[in-house]
Amino acid sequence: MSEHYSFFADSNWFHYNKSYLTRTEDLEVQLVLVWAIRNVGTCSYARRNLTDYACQSANHDCNNSQAGYLCSCSKEYQSNPYISGGCQGVNECDLKDEYPCFGNCKNTMGSFVCSCPRGTEGNATMKDGCRKKDIFTFTLKIIIGASIGALFVVLACFGSYLLIQKRRLVKTKQMFFEQNGGLLLQQQMSSFITTTFKIYSIEELEQATNKFSEECILNHMNVVNLLGCCFEVKVPVLVYEYISNGTLYHYIHDKQKTLIPMDVRLRIAESAKALAYMHSFASPPILNGDVKFATILLDDNLIAYVSDFGASKLVPSDVAEIATVVQGTIGYLDYEYITTCQLTDRSDVYSFAVILLELLTRKKELYLERPEEDRSLASSFCKAKKDGRFRELLDAQVRDELKPEVLEEIGNSVMQCLSKNREERPRMTEVAERLEMARRLQRNSGLRCARRN
Repeated sequence: MSEHYSFFADSNWFHYNKSYLTRTEDLEVQLVLVWAIRNVGTCSYARRNLTDYACQSANHDCNNSQAGYLCSCSKEYQSNPYISGGCQGVNECDLKDEYPCFGNCKNTMGSFVCSCPRGTEGNATMKDGCRKKDIFTFTLKIIIGASIGALFVVLACFGSYLLIQKRRLVKTKQMFFEQNGGLLLQQQMSSFITTTFKIYSIEELEQATNKFSEECILNHMNVVNLLGCCFEVKVPVLVYEYISNGTLYHYIHDKQKTLIPMDVRLRIAESAKALAYMHSFASPPILNGDVKFATILLDDNLIAYVSDFGASKLVPSDVAEIATVVQGTIGYLDYEYITTCQLTDRSDVYSFAVILLELLTRKKELYLERPEEDRSLASSFCKAKKDGRFRELLDAQVRDELKPEVLEEIGNSVMQCLSKNREERPRMTEVAERLEMARRLQRNSGLRCARRN
């Protein structure tokens, strides 16, 4: 008994083959399974009883079918709508074929955003749909052009202002130069040849002093030889030689742990020769009026110089003292000068004696934190000298190295220089001679000891 088969199929799918007449197992027929949830008729009825409602996941759609309904995930969602949380959002940015994006893709809830990269514009969902922005639009070009024009006007005005100010500055400098006697000095200098004195411009001084920096004033105030001057400022400026090793104050007081050979101390003390020259050989004589540790300068070879003559006075040869406003530094000024306002060469002698004490003791001239009777180094020395214990004030190195006879000679000289009666003080030339003799005696004593050894 032969078997017969019949079926319906899409004509485009089925292609006849003779083998199907004898070998039916070679024939494979596609089956289409059509199913639905049939406990109720439609979706509207099914939603009335959520307990039996088959669509459990959020983001689902209910579709009516033959005598029932089917559940599916909403658009932009996928997976299983029949379980809670079964429908998951689709990341369209990962599905380039279905959701083309040729720019920056950003996934959103149930959708996505496709935008052109920064600096471009257009349709990012199309290939080559984004193009560079034209930042120089017509309006922007107008704004930029107007801005450039305004800037040019401002710069032109500023340049004109600078030019006017420069011309005023030149006129001002020329006025100061003439008022301060610059033309007269130039005429006098042109009448003889000189290579040691020069008239400087204000620009040269600004360059040399880093625009008059305070740091340079610590360095360039410590000078002795007059190199030149500048008349192009309101107050004329004097230019001096630079002394490289700073002040005696820093050398003695800022290096308290450093041993200073006695020969060096005595050589520094011979700076008295500079004061002696100004008192006795300069014409007219010059009184410093402010001799102190900070005005004694040292070069690389520790040779001492006197500097800073801001308080100096020129003394006619036939005048012994000058009435003036008291200037100087407390601790170095003698009592008569303070009370009478009469400056003499013996005032400098008193101040220099205080410098000698600082050299010998490495103590400062004034200690305000001490009792009143011990504040002044000069008064402390005079009191100790009268009591026969002035060696206690001396630096330990001085006590150990300075010969007793040299120490006695210097101590007596200092005591005489600090006399309250200025007439009892020696002249500066005598002080210089005594110090030179003391240095020679100390050096010769050392040589004799070396020969004996």
